[in-house]
Amino acid sequence: MMTDIVNRFKGRLALFGVCTLLLTGGNVSPAFAVPFNGLGNFTEAVTVIDFESFSLGTSQPSTTDVTFRADFPAFPGVQNPNVMVRQAADLGFTQYAGIFESQYYGFGEANFIIQFDGVVKEFGMGIFDPNFAGNVMIAYDAFGNELERVTTGTDPEFPTGAVGGVFSTFVGFTRASADINRIELHSAPADVLGIDNVTYTALEEAPNIPEPATGLVFMGSLIGFQYFRRKNRALARSLRS
Repeated sequence: MMTDIVNRFKGRLALFGVCTLLLTGGNVSPAFAVPFNGLGNFTEAVTVIDFESFSLGTSQPSTTDVTFRADFPAFPGVQNPNVMVRQAADLGFTQYAGIFESQYYGFGEANFIIQFDGVVKEFGMGIFDPNFAGNVMIAYDAFGNELERVTTGTDPEFPTGAVGGVFSTFVGFTRASADINRIELHSAPADVLGIDNVTYTALEEAPNIPEPATGLVFMGSLIGFQYFRRKNRALARSLRS
């Protein structure tokens, strides 16, 4: 009796494992990355995008490796239309060298999306003047799994400056291997952010993402196979008895 129960659960666990591999392409990323604060945390050679090469007013800067987008969600009663700059703009001076200087991107109560054409191991960028709790930066893998997030007011790696002051910070993530495919920076209501000096290590090819329909067909086939296998065993037992 106990052996039958163990074997039954073994079969179900094996089926679950196969289905998981099919639907994730064999890559199940652990929800863990190491956030850091500061320019000196990269262990490998990096590429830096400082937005200086883009024409002022470029709304969605892009290179062969990465594209940028800034969406401005509605925060009724607090959004300031005077700072809704969605494109590359010029600060006109150096606030903090290597962090926020001259041309930058965004500047507003924004959701920033930084999408890589592949995956990277380490990432960081300068963030202009976070003042309030609730700003969050999130790293995702190529399958849409969240790897890590840091939040102002919660995590020391994402500090804030005094309201009305002059402050910027450099925030990033590092991984054991390259699997960061997308970064999102969500500003807290009423907090005006911009980004500059986007820094990342060598781009590697992203893992293949299986088509959902293909995965579901395989999963359905396996479930059907298990069902008929159990039915045949039951029939065989009834014939022997």
